[in-house]
Parts: sequence; C-alpha cells; structure tokens
Amino acid sequence: MTERLRPASAAAATIFAIVMAATTLPTPLYPLYQQQFGLTSLEITVVFAVYGLGVMGGLLALGRLSDHAGRKPPLGAGFVIGAAATALFIAAVGSARCSPAGC
Repeated sequence: MTERLRPASAAAATIFAIVMAATTLPTPLYPLYQQQFGLTSLEITVVFAVYGLGVMGGLLALGRLSDHAGRKPPLGAGFVIGAAATALFIAAVGSARCSPAGC
C-alpha cells in the first residue's frame, strides 16, 4: 500500500524544487551581464567555476547537517540563502573587479 504524502513533506519538496530551479535561472543572464558589465569570457568562466566550487564546498561542509538537525531547518536556511542570492543577481548594477593590488 502506498503512503500519502503529508502536507509538510509536500511543502518541503515544493520549496526544494523552487530553490533548485532558482539556482539555475541566472545562467542565461551571464551573457547579458558580460555585455552590461564589460566582463571578459575568462571572468564569466570564473563565475561558473566559483558557483561549482561553492556548491561542492557547501555540500562537503554542510551535507550531513540534516542528519543532525533534521530536514526542515537546513531546508529553510537554504531557501533563505537562495532567495538572498537571487536578490543579489536581480540587484546587480555593476561588477566588482579587484586585483591583488587592490580594488
């Protein structure tokens, strides 16, 4: 016999799906950011690489957090962080270029 999905589980699954979809939404904007901010192809490549490294680092550092804290708190925190990151992409008005010599 199959179990019905509890409302809390359905809500958690929905939030997870929204956050996962939202993390890929800025990708088509990178060429526009490249033109608008005058970024080079190398800088766009670095953006992709930093995203991948951030995901891997986050998974390595916090991947087992839900085993200790339960599923909902990390999911909620991830939702808030994902929303903040999306807001930063929306609010982007320029590039912050820094070199070892300074900004």
